[in-house]
Amino acid sequence: MTGEAILPGEVSGPAVRIAVDVKNTTEKPIELTAAIVTLYTGNDDLQASPVSKPAGKAFPAEVAPGEVARGAFVFELPKNQRDGVRVEVDLSLSEPLIAFEGDIG
Repeated sequence: MTGEAILPGEVSGPAVRIAVDVKNTTEKPIELTAAIVTLYTGNDDLQASPVSKPAGKAFPAEVAPGEVARGAFVFELPKNQRDGVRVEVDLSLSEPLIAFEGDIG
């Protein structure tokens, strides 16, 4: 995919889209307005730059009990940097950081 720069600071170019689902298994709504998704790559953990388009979608404001919320996040990432990436999902200051590691095909 090719990322499309829309906002100041974004750069068009090779990109990946990461979909993240948040399932609420609690009895109260989980607020997602402060949630952050970050992608790191390489041995030096370089942070990939986010890009708005195509198909980027922020989380909804909250996820109700028993429901699933999905966000889609686009990052500028050349094809030669897609091995050994780490995606971090930070839902809030009071929740632990969630991380996923692997290669992106």
